[in-house]
Amino acid sequence: MHAHELGEQYGDFAQQDHTLKFGMWVFLASEVLLFAALFALYAAYRTMYVDDFRAAIEHNTLAYGTVNMFVLLVSSFTVALSVWAVRHGRNGTAVALQLATIALGIAFLIIKLLEYAEHFHERALPGRYYHMTELPTFGASLRYFGSHLRNLGKRVRTGREPVVTDPVLASRARLKSTAITALRRYIPTPCSDRVCIFLPNKAWLRSGAAPHRWLRVAPQAEFYFGPDECNETRMLEEPDAPAIAALYRRATQKLND
Repeated sequence: MHAHELGEQYGDFAQQDHTLKFGMWVFLASEVLLFAALFALYAAYRTMYVDDFRAAIEHNTLAYGTVNMFVLLVSSFTVALSVWAVRHGRNGTAVALQLATIALGIAFLIIKLLEYAEHFHERALPGRYYHMTELPTFGASLRYFGSHLRNLGKRVRTGREPVVTDPVLASRARLKSTAITALRRYIPTPCSDRVCIFLPNKAWLRSGAAPHRWLRVAPQAEFYFGPDECNETRMLEEPDAPAIAALYRRATQKLND
């Protein structure tokens, strides 16, 4: 279907029609690339962190998501109807439909603000500000992924690996990376021997994630907790590393006694 008026940059209606169709296909292709990457990323993390995602779902509100889905669908319908009304010369109808679309957009933002307010109250904030005590391992997973993205950006910008000048920090970084990789690949089996589990703080037991998997295979496990302010992977870093080292020495001394 041709436009009613020929744009000054086009030679004829056929060229204009072809350009509009090509532009729409380019737009659709860019959307497919973007959302394919997002869904692939979600599928990968959903597979890697099954228990964490299962626990995180409990902190979502079904009503917010359901209402917002219908708000988005109806707003898309009203804006499409407004385009139809303009093409048929019904300007009053088009204005009313546009106002309805704006109202639905405002409703969407209000609902998202209410939803985010609950997450902020639980301290489920992005990046290093994440301090959700009921689900600490999920935040740690996302922060771990974020650190990889930052390192990838450094390699792209500089063309080489980031240089770590301090040998102690470099050794600690290798140890932490190795430990995280080993823990992700390890599948525990029933064990009746003495098992000691070191956690950043007592809130981790309420997270419903990794600690409970250990309890299934080692119900008599001994738990050692770091300071209350210690959270996520900070247990391997300053200033909490000495406290965790003291816990390890205490567990070792108990074994020797």
